Amino acid sequence: MSVNVSTRQLADSNLPGHVRAAVEAAGIDPTCLTLEITEHLLLDDGELMQRRLQALKEIGVHLAIDDFGTGYSALSYL
Repeated sequence: MSVNVSTRQLADSNLPGHVRAAVEAAGIDPTCLTLEITEHLLLDDGELMQRRLQALKEIGVHLAIDDFGTGYSALSYL
């Protein structure tokens, strides 16, 4: 299952906790969940976003870049 993550949600320092709780409440394997983020979210605060995304990966969910190529499409930006 893929779920889009908004800018506001990714800014929430407790997003990993919310994701973990939702996965547990639904009783699903976290590897069955893909969180889709837009590429511009990676540019806002790179270090903070890297830590946040790492925390999500540690839960076991997959991460994907949504709408790649519609904004900052150069790989050098990422």
